Amino acid sequence: MSNDRITTPYLFVYGSLRSLPGDRLHPLLKPLAQLVEPAHCYGRLYQVHADYPGLVLGGDPQQRVVGEVYRLQAPALALAQLDDYEGCSPRYREPTEFKRVRESVTLQSGQNISAWLYIYQWQINNQTQIASGDYLQGE
Repeated sequence: MSNDRITTPYLFVYGSLRSLPGDRLHPLLKPLAQLVEPAHCYGRLYQVHADYPGLVLGGDPQQRVVGEVYRLQAPALALAQLDDYEGCSPRYREPTEFKRVRESVTLQSGQNISAWLYIYQWQINNQTQIASGDYLQGE
């Protein structure tokens, strides 16, 4: 969890919280935020569990992770709920699997904005990289 002041109202999601008809987890985000538009950030995406991926920042600048940007309606409240969902709220013991950080993301329109996102911080051992960078598309 980041201890930075909550000044950024944007959230970048790349995995189980992305909008998709019938997505069982999207209802968690729906009352907290409004979809802005598709976006990407630079990094690598791994299948770290059967139900969700993990984002590792950096690496080859040609590697993009595809997702969506949401505008949080009440950022502090929304991020507290999302930190709990992602397992990185204060009630979880460090080191947590995910950590919330603020990074630059590029909207589909080409604009760069600062957004919160959850990075994977455990070791990438035998996890499969999602080469497309798009969790919904797969390999």
